[in-house]
Amino acid sequence: MSPRTITGAIVGKTTIPAIMTDALAAALFKIKEMNGEINSDIIKDLIKANEERRTAEITAYAEYKGDVPILGREDKSQDGICNKLPHDFRGEIVDTFTGYIYGNPIVYETDSGGDENENKAADDKQDEYIMEFNKVNNIEDLDSETGKFQSICGRACRLLYQGKDESGVSERVMSIPPWECIFIKDMSTKDNQAAMRYYKVAVVQNGTASERYRVEWYDNTHVTFWIEVADGTFMTDDTETINPLPHNFKLIPLLEYINNNEKQGDFEKTKALIDAYDKCISFNQDEFEAFRNAYLKVTGTSLDKEQAEEIANSRVMSLPKGGEAAYLTKDIKDAFLEHHLARLEDNIYRFARIPNLNDEKFSGGAQSGESRKYKLMGLENKSITKERKFTAATRHMFEVLNTLTTVKGQKLDWLNITIQFTRNLPIELSLYADVAAALKGTISMRTILSLMPFIDDVEAEMARIEEEAPADPFENMNVNQENINQENNTNQNT
Repeated sequence: MSPRTITGAIVGKTTIPAIMTDALAAALFKIKEMNGEINSDIIKDLIKANEERRTAEITAYAEYKGDVPILGREDKSQDGICNKLPHDFRGEIVDTFTGYIYGNPIVYETDSGGDENENKAADDKQDEYIMEFNKVNNIEDLDSETGKFQSICGRACRLLYQGKDESGVSERVMSIPPWECIFIKDMSTKDNQAAMRYYKVAVVQNGTASERYRVEWYDNTHVTFWIEVADGTFMTDDTETINPLPHNFKLIPLLEYINNNEKQGDFEKTKALIDAYDKCISFNQDEFEAFRNAYLKVTGTSLDKEQAEEIANSRVMSLPKGGEAAYLTKDIKDAFLEHHLARLEDNIYRFARIPNLNDEKFSGGAQSGESRKYKLMGLENKSITKERKFTAATRHMFEVLNTLTTVKGQKLDWLNITIQFTRNLPIELSLYADVAAALKGTISMRTILSLMPFIDDVEAEMARIEEEAPADPFENMNVNQENINQENNTNQNT
């Protein structure tokens, strides 16, 4: 009995579906039958099964960049008025999530626990390696780009590889568009058994250029390169000097970062609402422009074509006694239109789980810091899920690195690497100052400092407070008085 097929619900042509489980299970079965080998048929089957998702992810990315459905609106009017007015809600949703979660750089540190003196030296060595790895790979920007692709497409991908060892760290990591990647998972354990990256390249044959797929097939030890030939089948790429090529890791170096278990992007559920908003604004702009082309109704006289054209050009007309002229206009219900647009806009923000930062209900001067926090609940709840998925995938990245990397003779302790996110929000210092003052004397200073979002290292802050604390003046006065008394007693005895 074959596994049940799982596909995403299709609402419009750009909804991102899950890749068919049947195709993955069949591919894995064939690979196992061939003792880990693959062939052209397996590659073709996977590409065919993934085509719908690939198209949807490419479309979602194009929409984020501004190529949205309203721009494809066809002009079916006789007066040639056809407005196409896009509103970048998609970009706002993605950029809000990305800025909120990744606006402040993620902090990577080692915390092996146990005896401080015993583990501190090893932790320091590992932290030094991680710092160099992050610098070489510009990890702050990579984290942000990864989060952006997660938000747009529902997933993001990275590739680990070895580069030139010029800085002491040869391990490199780069972002890969998710529509180029397929992961072959064991259906029972969900572990990656293989991964495939495929993309189009220009091939010139007999003087004719054409686009064909090039495939990189990754297993736990090697990457094998394939190229599509004229008849649509795939052959190993004989232009590669070494094929298959050892990638030197002992796990698959192509990595997947999912946005959620459904692999849905952050604006996917609101696309119909956004498109409706674009249509509503565009159609109403058509109506406003059509006022200039309104019909002129004349009573009490008759006009021939030449007279009508003269009136249109000169904008002056003479009517006999009792004659009237007026434009036929359409009565637009402004109140209904504004209410409808407001409802669409509210629902877009509501179902995307982001606040409307321009809304007086959020940004008004009467709003307190606490009330704004409650309005950020949807954003925060969704961000927690995204953060957990990102953390799991990044830990796996360090696990793959661990199969290759030694930190001054020691393996990378990837299980004890902490990944700390800090939300990118303005801080209301006066509120926290009031909280600290109110709690002083009730709970410890260390606990109060831990509640302050602008303090990253409580222990370091405690040490700075001790260094800067002035000596007790009364204590100094007592010491000085004791010295005076002793001196007087000595003089009297003398």
